[in-house]
Amino acid sequence: KVSPSLELSVHVLTQGYWPTYPPVELKLPGEILELQEIFSTYYMSKHNGRRLQWHPCLGHCTLKANFPLGKKEISVSLLQTIVLLLFNDGDGLSYAHVLQATGIEDRELKVTL
Repeated sequence: KVSPSLELSVHVLTQGYWPTYPPVELKLPGEILELQEIFSTYYMSKHNGRRLQWHPCLGHCTLKANFPLGKKEISVSLLQTIVLLLFNDGDGLSYAHVLQATGIEDRELKVTL
């Protein structure tokens, strides 16, 4: 079940009006995948015959974090979100672990960090 603290907002654009982007493979967190599947099911039920192509490199998130000196909201890219969420499960993660856990390409991960 999706956490009620998660929200998803999607912008569906026609390919003819949007630049082409190469597909990117990465490991999205389960919560994000579940929201993505819920939206895909809804969209396909309303628009038979269309297809959705997700571009995670274009995504952005607003994260709400609790720090010792108070709560903060952080606006970051989806790739940065995936990396930051890894730290919910532990501190001091190695670069190799982050690379493996996210599936982000080495060059892109360096830019993301």
